Amino acid sequence: TMGIEDTRITHIWTQDKKISKDIAEASLIENVVENMVDMIGQVDAVIVADHISYYEVEPYEEIVEELAEKGIVLAYDGMRLAF
Repeated sequence: TMGIEDTRITHIWTQDKKISKDIAEASLIENVVENMVDMIGQVDAVIVADHISYYEVEPYEEIVEELAEKGIVLAYDGMRLAF
């Protein structure tokens, strides 16, 4: 629940599906998604907790903007996004 009443983590996505599955199994997360946008319509909020990819893999601006446009609440950890 992350210390927030009436919440739970239901979906996970990372760039590596094996890592996502491992985290999901260890954390009892029910759904591993293929793409971050697959969570649209399935979740109320997204936590973007990613320090490595921001610098080395791929930009999230377009994905995160799409989530925000759909009304999904976003929380960032270690990222700087401008849109």
